[in-house]
Amino acid sequence: MDDPTNRGERMVPEMQRDDLIYLEHITRYLFAKQFVTQARVLDLACGAGYGSSMLASANATHVHGIDVSPEAIAYAQKRYAHERISFQVGDADAIPLETGSIDVAVSFETIEHVHHPERFVKELVRVLKENGLLILSTPHSPVAPEDNEHHLHLFTAAQLLSLLHDFPHIRTFYQNTVAASYVVEENHLKEGAYPLHTEQVSDKEPGQQQYIIVVASRHALPALQEIATLFTDRELQKGLALERTHQLRARTWQWKLLRMLYKTSNFFSSRKSG
Repeated sequence: MDDPTNRGERMVPEMQRDDLIYLEHITRYLFAKQFVTQARVLDLACGAGYGSSMLASANATHVHGIDVSPEAIAYAQKRYAHERISFQVGDADAIPLETGSIDVAVSFETIEHVHHPERFVKELVRVLKENGLLILSTPHSPVAPEDNEHHLHLFTAAQLLSLLHDFPHIRTFYQNTVAASYVVEENHLKEGAYPLHTEQVSDKEPGQQQYIIVVASRHALPALQEIATLFTDRELQKGLALERTHQLRARTWQWKLLRMLYKTSNFFSSRKSG
C-alpha cells in the first residue's frame, strides 16, 4: 500500500513520527497497555496496526485488529504481523466477533466518525464479556475544531457518558499534549530511567483538555494508573519545532492582515474627514 494515510485521520508512525498526532495516539495506547495482560483484546478501528502491536507487546493473549479500510488492514498485516494478532476488515456497526468473546475493547478516536454512535456502543457491549472492560476516547467538544470534515459528531463528557449507560462503573480521564523540559542526572540518561517530579505551569482551565478517555465496565474497575509520556527522540523535537514554526507563520499572516485592514480603514476615515 503506497499511502496508508489516505483516509480520514489515520496515523502511521512510519510516516508521521515527527507530528504531534504521533504523541497523542501513542500515549493513548501506552495508557491502555496496563489493562490487557492475559486478555483477549479488540482494537476497533485499528488503522495501520501499530496500536494492536503495542497491546500484544503487553502480553495480551490475542489482539483482534479490525478496521473498515482494506488498505489499512493490508498495511497492518504486512508491517505488524504477529502470532498473537489477527487483522481483518470489519465495520464498527457490525463487529465480526462472537458475542461475549472479548475481555478488553479498545477504540480510540472512532465514535466521532460513525453515523450511529448508539449502535456503535451497543456492538461494543455485545462483544464484551460480562466483566469486560471498555477503553474509549474522543475529541473533547469544548475545544475540538468544529470544521473537521471527518467528524460526524462532537461530544462533551456528559454526552459521551450518556451513551455508556450499560456500564455502571466508569472513570473519566482527559488527555492534553503539552510542552515539557526535563532535568536529570547523567547516569539516569544512560540508564534510560527518569525519576521525575512533575511541576505543572499552566493557565489552562479545567474542561479545556483536548481529548476525553473513558474506562468503563459492568463490574468494578481495576486499579488505574494515569500516564505522562516523555518523548525524547530528536526527530520528535524537530517535529515540535516545525509545529511551532507553522503556528508562528499563521499568526504572522493574521497580524499582517489585521494591519492591512487597520490601515485601509484609517485611509477611508481620513478621506471622509478631509
